[in-house]
Amino acid sequence: MINLWAFILATFTIAVIPGPDILFVITQAISYGRKPAIMTATGLVTGCLFHTALAAFGVSVIFQKSQTAFVLLNIAGALYLFYLAFCALRADDRLSINTEKTAVSGYKKGILMNLLNPKVIIFFLAFLPQFVSSDTKHFALDMICLGLIFALISWIVFVGFSVFAARFNQIILRNENSGKIIKIFAAVSYTVIACLLLVG
Repeated sequence: MINLWAFILATFTIAVIPGPDILFVITQAISYGRKPAIMTATGLVTGCLFHTALAAFGVSVIFQKSQTAFVLLNIAGALYLFYLAFCALRADDRLSINTEKTAVSGYKKGILMNLLNPKVIIFFLAFLPQFVSSDTKHFALDMICLGLIFALISWIVFVGFSVFAARFNQIILRNENSGKIIKIFAAVSYTVIACLLLVG
């Protein structure tokens, strides 16, 4: 139980520290509103569950031991974000947002953003086992349980940021140049996140 509470506290601390994931969620919230941002947050934690499974069954070790695999995945993640920035710049200045379609797109973006970040893979491989008892007979199951708790806490934190940041979306929409403002903001944000992945 002591390990569990220590894990919860550590997870919450990690979740609230500004990083690429939070910046990505905030970008979606300011650009498209609350619902797409929450779906993006859901996509990100879905990726966390995938990483948990990889760590639990030892697959993540590949990226820990192979520098080539790590670098290639890191580059793929950055290229994906540069692609999103390019798409944002090409978007029509006349703002017309289909909330349902944007929400689904946000969920997919969240998953890809997480899966294409090798630093998340290494993080899960290093972080979760510290809170698993050395004499456990169910290592994989314990890891998955911790991963579920991590995903839930992270989702709650991300949703909080989404709700707060979405207020700025309503302010921007009052501007007659809102379409141009949003697409430039999104493009710059995606580029910054991509650079953070490459140099972080």
